[in-house]
Amino acid sequence: MTATNSHRATISVAEPTEQITVSPDIYGQYFEHVEDCIYPGVMDDDGIREDVVAAASDLQVPVVRWPGGCFADCYHWEEGIGPLDQRPVRPNWHWGGGQLENHRFGTHEFLDWCERVGAAAYINVNMGTGTMIEALRWLDYTTGTQETTDVATRRRHGRDEPWEVAYWGIGNETWGSWEAGRMSAAAYADKLANWADFFRRYQRDVRIVAVGSEAGQDPQWDQTVLDVAGDQIDLLSIHIYGARVDRADGAVLDESDRRAVMLAPLHFEAQIAEMGRLVRAHNATASRQIGIALDEWNIRHYREAGDTFELDRAAPRTGTDAIFSAGVFHAMLRAADLVTMANYVFLVNGNAVLDARNGTVTRSTLFTMFSEYRKRLCGTLLDVDVEGHEIDVPELYSGNPSRSVDPETVPGRGPAIDAVATRDSNGALQIAVLNRSEDPVEVTLTLPGAVSSATADCYRVNVDTDTLEQLDPVAFTDGRVTVPSASCTLIAAA
Repeated sequence: MTATNSHRATISVAEPTEQITVSPDIYGQYFEHVEDCIYPGVMDDDGIREDVVAAASDLQVPVVRWPGGCFADCYHWEEGIGPLDQRPVRPNWHWGGGQLENHRFGTHEFLDWCERVGAAAYINVNMGTGTMIEALRWLDYTTGTQETTDVATRRRHGRDEPWEVAYWGIGNETWGSWEAGRMSAAAYADKLANWADFFRRYQRDVRIVAVGSEAGQDPQWDQTVLDVAGDQIDLLSIHIYGARVDRADGAVLDESDRRAVMLAPLHFEAQIAEMGRLVRAHNATASRQIGIALDEWNIRHYREAGDTFELDRAAPRTGTDAIFSAGVFHAMLRAADLVTMANYVFLVNGNAVLDARNGTVTRSTLFTMFSEYRKRLCGTLLDVDVEGHEIDVPELYSGNPSRSVDPETVPGRGPAIDAVATRDSNGALQIAVLNRSEDPVEVTLTLPGAVSSATADCYRVNVDTDTLEQLDPVAFTDGRVTVPSASCTLIAAA
């Protein structure tokens, strides 16, 4: 496959001007008690799904956030401990729709699950309808070693040693009109500072995630949280969702819609940068350095329903979605000095990496992207410069198809070729190249130092079926490689 003269690009990779280590936690996942994501996605009538545990272990999931999300602000942890047959059954207070919550997947089940798959645990406490003491008792129940009543209860329930909980979230989308216990920025920041202070009195090195504004679009909210509670938190969260509309007749996306999905990460990157400006300014004078957690993200699938759109969490992940997810990885990697943790919504069922419906587990196109980037794109971030042609950026959506991204925040044209690079722990160069155009592009690579060998694995979108296809290894000729249209090419050089 040979590219035309008008479709050439150069990628120059250089040693970094600043040493930045990529956190593997940016490839993290998310659980929430909504629809079939927990029951039977993670746990069915026979108990924990062993096939899901095996798949998540193969994926090397670095961190999982639980129990949400919106559900967290209606969740009382004591209802999810003890014998399964003695746990209460209640309405799912947030998600409604006749859903019941039987609390069979609770603290022990979640933390044991994380240990089994080798994932760090991120627990979001209930600030919305809970109390500070309830949250502190959960901290003691899970991580405590003293002879307290809650530690004794944990041991009586079969766990003698404390678990390790890597992150604790205080609140969720507290600015949202839909959220239990919603409040203003000033009220949240004041309450957060108080809760975080008491968390640190109990456990000095606890890592606390605070609620940032929706998609980083309310700098006043973010600045208030930083000003009031910045000396008590470790990460400021940002939730960003893309959106696409699937055709009612089942037809695949046309070229413009496909490009909109692949270019949606431009919105993510712009909003991470917007929040990042505030965080960097804060860090310049603060005693505690704060990072960013993209602890909810995905691209939602919608279907037309008369004059409106309906969210379809059961829609399978596609090849175009895979290129989108890789683009979000690139956005996070370029901000790796700040973005140190992220959680994709969801790991199991519902826009998910794993489809565990009908008693089987299917690894979606996203499994491939998460697995490849998790294995390759860690280590030390390298400097990358790309020169090539640009393509038109179609209308992008933020969260749902009724909310267009402000065109002032994203360029009217964007680069067809997008690349990031790291040096892994073995010293090898790892380069990821996205081609978001409809044409092949011949790429000339300039790499630091001598390279004795290079291999390239390529994944391309089949535009007729919107599936992801792995191609034969791509050939190098004098430092040049041709990357197919709508593709992700992963290059290892040593």
